[in-house]
Amino acid sequence: PAEKFIPLEQITKNYQFSVSGLGNVHMRNRSCWCMKCMQSFMKGSLEWPAMKSINGCSSSTLSTKVYSFNKRECKKTEGVGVTTTRMDRMHDRNELASNLTHGDWMLFKGQDEQQVWLGRAVSKEEWSNQCIWKNDTGSIQYADTLPIGRNEYAINVHWYTLKQVDNPLVYVIEREESKPIVNNNRELLHAGFPMTQVLGSRSRVPRRRNVRSVQNDDYEYDTPASLQITEGHWFRKECGNVWQIAQEDKDVALAKLDLL
Repeated sequence: PAEKFIPLEQITKNYQFSVSGLGNVHMRNRSCWCMKCMQSFMKGSLEWPAMKSINGCSSSTLSTKVYSFNKRECKKTEGVGVTTTRMDRMHDRNELASNLTHGDWMLFKGQDEQQVWLGRAVSKEEWSNQCIWKNDTGSIQYADTLPIGRNEYAINVHWYTLKQVDNPLVYVIEREESKPIVNNNRELLHAGFPMTQVLGSRSRVPRRRNVRSVQNDDYEYDTPASLQITEGHWFRKECGNVWQIAQEDKDVALAKLDLL
């Protein structure tokens, strides 16, 4: 069967390319192989913005415009694998969500300068103290006013944000959101990976449960009142903690951005 792709715009006017993910390419009018450009190529272009100028490029002093990369789309639109890719992506995000447990780290598709968003799964009393809820009905259902499609998952998420925009691996808790927020799994990219705490004190995410289990669980608390106090204490304590993600785990999520 015939295969069709979105054609690269102005491909004949560009002479250097860098693949930025499935169906995406960065390209520029002129080539340069200086050390700064080579170092940037070695790191990869997954996190490059739509327009990328390489700092220190020796050729850019001649013309910034022709030595800047621009992101272009070249996705396959017809042919073998198009439908399979969509189905695989749906299966992947559902499998990721179904395996989530309280306290797990997750990466979602982001916006603006943050291409991916970091979150942490938190249990929810209304969901039998699980951090996920699956819509097993044949129609759209709502979780905290958020529409959840058929066979999709709702996830209770505590959000984190970059500590500094110029350091894409170091995160702190989102201070403007002191409580978890329900999100669906449509834009879930990666989950269940470890994070390294680089600053602060050890703190566990409090589990929403009214009655203490007979098991020794540091997350659980006796009453809703004590839970609220504990959640507030945890959030204030977590505000002083700094976490770092491994580049390999972030790359897993970045590579899936263009499959959504």
